[in-house]
Amino acid sequence: MTEYKDDGRFTIIANFRRAAVRALITSRIDYANSLLCGTSSANIQRLQRAQNRAAKLVFLAKKRDHASPLLDQLHWLPVYKRVTYKILTIAYKCIHNCAPPYLNDLISLYQSERRGLRSGTDTTLLARPRTATSSGDRSFAAAAPRLWNQLPRCIRESSSLGAFQRSLKTFLFNS
Repeated sequence: MTEYKDDGRFTIIANFRRAAVRALITSRIDYANSLLCGTSSANIQRLQRAQNRAAKLVFLAKKRDHASPLLDQLHWLPVYKRVTYKILTIAYKCIHNCAPPYLNDLISLYQSERRGLRSGTDTTLLARPRTATSSGDRSFAAAAPRLWNQLPRCIRESSSLGAFQRSLKTFLFNS
């Protein structure tokens, strides 16, 4: 495998390419990507191919080179994890009343009827609404609590948005 590090001049040019790719390609992949929750794997694969090509462009890698090590080197999450990251970031903002009211109204904390359960003491869990259709399961109101409740408690209890995002990105990279 080729290591894509070189002298300082290469790093400056690579940083310029990285900024250009972030402005022109990655920003388009990330724009409203929370709407992609539950979409078909074919749609996710199309976006993943675009992200892989963008990573290869940053490093001037060959067409046949694997993109995974390049994505790791750039600290870019795969597309499906970027969607999860966006949904969970919006959920964090909703819980802390930093999101628009129409989104805040979609999220509510879980209220346990039984106080003896271990989950009854966890005040960071979200209530999961009942949905009748698969499209209802893909909605933000259903997907955000499902993903949020799967996070480790230490991440859910982050004190600030920045700390939450750092912990979440590390968690998603390692999972």
